Amino acid sequence: MFSTRSIIGLVAAAVPALLPSAPAEAPSIPAGSCPAASDPAALLDPVELDVRDLTSFEWEVGDPIPEDLLRYDGRRVIIRGFMYQGVEDVVDQFPLVAESCQCNERLLPHHFIDVTLKRGDTGPIPGEFEVLGKLSVGEVEDEDGFVVSLFRLKGEIY
Repeated sequence: MFSTRSIIGLVAAAVPALLPSAPAEAPSIPAGSCPAASDPAALLDPVELDVRDLTSFEWEVGDPIPEDLLRYDGRRVIIRGFMYQGVEDVVDQFPLVAESCQCNERLLPHHFIDVTLKRGDTGPIPGEFEVLGKLSVGEVEDEDGFVVSLFRLKGEIY
């Protein structure tokens, strides 16, 4: 039989052979893939935007999102806009749109900001208001593969 001391010695001798000789490198993030990552202040100082700054462009499924909009991905922003008129109850998620009249009944993925409140709920808000939070830019699909949003903001009413 082996003694506890001899087993510990065998394990201690074998472990270094199993470990990599050099520490693994941290994965690198390709330049330009997260604009805010190259500028730490960008995460702290919010950029003031109007919904129109993000939603005033032509887009169809498969089209790239313009680079001048992708630069806001991951940034803290203050966005001015209107709550979509279809919101009638107390909610913690709602579409933020550019106009109060909302003459077009159908919301296209590039015509609104999908806002999720971090704390609390809100009822319908008449008039223009601001939301402060972190913006995500990129296509999000539903379970059927349809693009349902290009812009998401997680934050709070400002």
